[in-house]
Amino acid sequence: MWCDALCIEQDNLEDEGIFEVMGEIYKGAYFTIVNAAGSDSWSRLSGVVPGTRSVNQPVRQIGNVWYGAAQQIRKAKLEKSTWNHRGWTLQESILSTRLLIFTHDELVFECDELHAEWAEGMHLEHPNVIKDAHLGVLNIHKVKSKVYTKGISRWGELVNQYSQRQLTNANDTIRAFQGISRSIADGADSSVFYGHVLAFFYSSLAFTVRVTVRRRRTQFPSWSWAGWNTHGLLETENFKFHDLQFASKLIPTMQAYRFEKIAEASKSKAPAGTHTAHYIRIDAFSEAKSTNPRYVPKRTARWTPHPLRLMVEGQIATSLEPHILLLENADVAHLPVSRHGAELPTQPDIESHKAGTRKYDVLPDSWRLLSANAKLLLELDEAWRDSQPDELEFVAVGVVNQDNQDYPREVYTLIIETDGRGISQRVAAMRITYSTWEHAERRRRRVFLG
Repeated sequence: MWCDALCIEQDNLEDEGIFEVMGEIYKGAYFTIVNAAGSDSWSRLSGVVPGTRSVNQPVRQIGNVWYGAAQQIRKAKLEKSTWNHRGWTLQESILSTRLLIFTHDELVFECDELHAEWAEGMHLEHPNVIKDAHLGVLNIHKVKSKVYTKGISRWGELVNQYSQRQLTNANDTIRAFQGISRSIADGADSSVFYGHVLAFFYSSLAFTVRVTVRRRRTQFPSWSWAGWNTHGLLETENFKFHDLQFASKLIPTMQAYRFEKIAEASKSKAPAGTHTAHYIRIDAFSEAKSTNPRYVPKRTARWTPHPLRLMVEGQIATSLEPHILLLENADVAHLPVSRHGAELPTQPDIESHKAGTRKYDVLPDSWRLLSANAKLLLELDEAWRDSQPDELEFVAVGVVNQDNQDYPREVYTLIIETDGRGISQRVAAMRITYSTWEHAERRRRRVFLG
């Protein structure tokens, strides 16, 4: 038997190794025990000890036969359970091949292999076929021919499910999802970096989120979904990974690198105080055609490291950390954004987390003709917008619908803010028509994104 409370060294939770293999633990287990009746990890398993069940089942005798009313619908019981709202337990239900579920009034066994369910409170001649079961084993390695489109769609759905769950410690945001991310990444012969599966890194980088800088988790980078706190929102899609059905058609317009190390530069080759920053290129799948093969690496069984060395000096040299991305040769533009935003419509699920948020007009006045007379609206924190200049900095992530005549060609962009050190933070994201972006005054520059 494997038990997290005993098998994970509780005094050494900084050891990331165990979280990397959580997916293998659940997938390799014969079955996983779920305490759906408990309120915390100290709760007893219902029914194991007499008096620990709360069964309310009316029974009637008709002739010589006793009849009992069916128990509460199991799906409803699970949805209301504390187990179903905890962040750590999502990977239990997703990755386990079998679940032995203790509810407050019965024992349920679910088997993903047979797509069947057995319940103690009901006897059927044939196993009850699962239609809306919690089991959803990824088995992503079985669909490797479609791993990109299948993988990113499934990953996006699970990020949204996970973002609505509760974590006692916000520092566990990436750890508690690592088993799921790792399973999808393994199927794509890829790896995980701050919650993102690198195989479809660029497509997942341009996500939109229903909160502003007021709800940032600063312990994680701004370019990661983990850096934005959406817990408590009623919306079922807190994160939107732009049009996932078209994500594999995205053509990156820059090259991303992850930080490896920094060392003092050779004095014979550089001025005093200069350092050499070492980066490794992030490759990602893309099914789109491009005239520039630099941005669309060929698919390989395993990623081949492509190192990059930069000479850096000043504050940037002392500020580089593992979470800071390098966007090399990024396509950036400073676009006008209105000063006075419109109030958001009153909705019960947005009043609390969007207090102080307004909608601002991007590319006003003469730019409207380039935007096909359609307004480009951007939700920003009002206090943050007031502290910024008239023009905000946009950086292009990639272009979609390059060859699709049925949909407009668009550029996925991030709105960034750069501090005095030269480190930028993601503030928001939006899509801009390709023609509008082409008419903007743009330049290529190196962006350090934290």
